[in-house]
Amino acid sequence: VLSNIDLKIPAHTVTSIIGPSGSGKTTLLRLIALLERPTAGSIVFDGVDTHASEKVRLEMRRRMVIVFQKPIVFNGTVYDNIVYGLRIRGKDKRLITTLALDALDAVDLSGYGKRNARSLSGGEVQRVALARAMVTEPALLMLDEPTANLDPVSGTRLERLITRVTRESDTTVIMTT
Repeated sequence: VLSNIDLKIPAHTVTSIIGPSGSGKTTLLRLIALLERPTAGSIVFDGVDTHASEKVRLEMRRRMVIVFQKPIVFNGTVYDNIVYGLRIRGKDKRLITTLALDALDAVDLSGYGKRNARSLSGGEVQRVALARAMVTEPALLMLDEPTANLDPVSGTRLERLITRVTRESDTTVIMTT
């Protein structure tokens, strides 16, 4: 799908990859996210070649998050969905609560913590996925067509939210559209 790609993305920037359906945008994100291995060439993340040992790859992977076009929410509360990554990283319960409440506020979902995540609209699910991604404070956030399945109002709202969240963090963002 991809050939002769030479791409350098500076840290702390927002980069958009634009192309038609089937052009390899998602494949590129999956490669960068270390979900797939390239058949040729190399990917370097923060100065380290991703062909490194599995231990190094896992350490890299923990510093990046990808939110797919159709994000999945777990069958549970919005709060549980947002804190999942923090729990598996063994974070302190008080810190988890603080970060989760801040994340809910950041994505304009204050008061949604106890709602079942599967009962949300498409735009709300996208915001939960973004909050779940951002709460882990990734060095790299990848968003695969984040507004593709949203109505125009929800899409615009999500774009503004992404802009605001990225301005307030040191996260590098790669977004496809």
